[in-house]
Amino acid sequence: MKRLIVDIYRIVFRLTGVKLFALIFALVYMTALNIIMIYGLGLLTKDWLSFMAIIPKLFSFPYYFVTSIAVLGITFWLMPSFQSIAKEGKKESSPLALILYTVFSLMLFMYIRMGDKIF
Repeated sequence: MKRLIVDIYRIVFRLTGVKLFALIFALVYMTALNIIMIYGLGLLTKDWLSFMAIIPKLFSFPYYFVTSIAVLGITFWLMPSFQSIAKEGKKESSPLALILYTVFSLMLFMYIRMGDKIF
Protein backbone atom coordinates (compact mmCIF):
# COMPACT_ATOMS: atom_id res chain seq x y z
CA MET A 1 0.00 0.00 0.00
CA LYS A 2 2.92 2.34 0.63
CA ARG A 3 4.04 1.99 -2.95
CA LEU A 4 0.55 2.75 -4.23
CA ILE A 5 0.35 5.92 -2.13
CA VAL A 6 3.69 7.08 -3.52
CA ASP A 7 2.51 6.38 -7.08
CA ILE A 8 -0.69 8.37 -6.54
CA TYR A 9 1.30 11.21 -4.98
CA ARG A 10 3.71 11.26 -7.89
CA ILE A 11 0.96 11.43 -10.51
CA VAL A 12 -1.05 14.14 -8.74
CA PHE A 13 2.04 16.18 -7.88
CA ARG A 14 3.17 16.17 -11.51
CA LEU A 15 -0.29 17.35 -12.59
CA THR A 16 -0.82 20.05 -9.97
CA GLY A 17 2.58 20.91 -8.49
CA VAL A 18 1.06 21.21 -4.98
CA LYS A 19 2.56 18.83 -2.43
CA LEU A 20 -0.17 19.07 0.23
CA PHE A 21 -2.99 18.53 -2.26
CA ALA A 22 -1.17 15.56 -3.79
CA LEU A 23 -0.64 14.02 -0.36
CA ILE A 24 -4.25 14.48 0.75
CA PHE A 25 -5.55 13.22 -2.59
CA ALA A 26 -3.34 10.13 -2.35
CA LEU A 27 -4.61 9.42 1.17
CA VAL A 28 -8.28 9.86 0.24
CA TYR A 29 -7.99 7.91 -3.03
CA MET A 30 -6.24 5.00 -1.32
CA THR A 31 -8.84 5.03 1.47
CA ALA A 32 -11.67 4.90 -1.08
CA LEU A 33 -10.07 1.97 -2.90
CA ASN A 34 -9.51 0.15 0.39
CA ILE A 35 -13.14 0.68 1.44
CA ILE A 36 -14.37 -0.69 -1.89
CA MET A 37 -12.07 -3.71 -1.59
CA ILE A 38 -13.08 -4.45 2.01
CA TYR A 39 -16.78 -4.18 1.25
CA GLY A 40 -16.57 -6.15 -1.99
CA LEU A 41 -14.49 -8.96 -0.52
CA GLY A 42 -16.78 -9.02 2.49
CA LEU A 43 -19.80 -9.50 0.23
CA LEU A 44 -18.05 -12.17 -1.83
CA THR A 45 -16.92 -14.22 1.15
CA LYS A 46 -19.83 -13.80 3.57
CA ASP A 47 -21.26 -17.18 2.55
CA TRP A 48 -17.90 -18.96 2.87
CA LEU A 49 -16.74 -17.48 6.14
CA SER A 50 -19.36 -16.85 8.79
CA PHE A 51 -17.46 -14.01 10.48
CA MET A 52 -17.41 -12.03 7.23
CA ALA A 53 -21.16 -11.44 7.57
CA ILE A 54 -20.27 -8.52 9.84
CA ILE A 55 -18.67 -6.59 6.95
CA PRO A 56 -21.97 -5.59 5.25
CA LYS A 57 -23.29 -4.54 8.66
CA LEU A 58 -20.30 -2.23 9.15
CA PHE A 59 -21.25 -0.43 5.95
CA SER A 60 -24.90 0.16 6.90
CA PHE A 61 -26.21 3.63 7.81
CA PRO A 62 -25.02 4.63 11.24
CA TYR A 63 -21.83 2.58 11.14
CA TYR A 64 -20.29 3.56 7.80
CA PHE A 65 -19.06 6.87 9.20
CA VAL A 66 -17.07 5.05 11.86
CA THR A 67 -15.88 2.43 9.36
CA SER A 68 -14.73 5.09 6.89
CA ILE A 69 -12.88 7.03 9.58
CA ALA A 70 -11.27 3.80 10.82
CA VAL A 71 -10.07 2.87 7.32
CA LEU A 72 -8.80 6.43 6.81
CA GLY A 73 -6.91 6.23 10.11
CA ILE A 74 -5.38 2.85 9.27
CA THR A 75 -4.35 4.09 5.82
CA PHE A 76 -2.80 7.21 7.37
CA TRP A 77 -1.01 5.07 9.97
CA LEU A 78 0.44 2.76 7.29
CA MET A 79 1.40 5.64 5.03
CA PRO A 80 5.13 6.44 4.82
CA SER A 81 6.39 9.74 6.23
CA PHE A 82 5.92 12.94 4.25
CA GLN A 83 9.65 13.29 3.60
CA SER A 84 9.84 9.70 2.38
CA ILE A 85 6.89 10.22 0.05
CA ALA A 86 8.41 13.41 -1.37
CA LYS A 87 11.77 11.69 -1.86
CA GLU A 88 10.25 8.60 -3.49
CA GLY A 89 7.95 10.79 -5.59
CA LYS A 90 10.94 12.16 -7.48
CA LYS A 91 12.04 8.72 -8.66
CA GLU A 92 10.72 7.14 -11.84
CA SER A 93 8.69 3.95 -11.68
CA SER A 94 5.81 2.23 -13.39
CA PRO A 95 2.30 2.83 -12.00
CA LEU A 96 1.22 -0.68 -13.04
CA ALA A 97 0.39 -1.76 -9.48
CA LEU A 98 -1.80 1.31 -9.00
CA ILE A 99 -3.62 0.67 -12.26
CA LEU A 100 -4.24 -2.98 -11.39
CA TYR A 101 -5.47 -2.17 -7.87
CA THR A 102 -7.81 0.47 -9.30
CA VAL A 103 -9.13 -1.94 -11.93
CA PHE A 104 -9.75 -4.66 -9.33
CA SER A 105 -11.54 -2.13 -7.13
CA LEU A 106 -13.69 -1.00 -10.05
CA MET A 107 -14.52 -4.62 -10.89
CA LEU A 108 -15.62 -5.22 -7.30
CA PHE A 109 -17.61 -1.99 -7.33
CA MET A 110 -19.39 -3.04 -10.51
CA TYR A 111 -20.09 -6.46 -9.00
CA ILE A 112 -21.53 -4.82 -5.89
CA ARG A 113 -23.81 -2.59 -7.97
CA MET A 114 -24.75 -4.98 -10.79
CA GLY A 115 -23.96 -8.46 -9.51
CA ASP A 116 -27.55 -9.63 -9.72
CA LYS A 117 -27.90 -8.39 -13.31
CA ILE A 118 -24.61 -9.86 -14.51
CA PHE A 119 -24.94 -13.25 -12.86
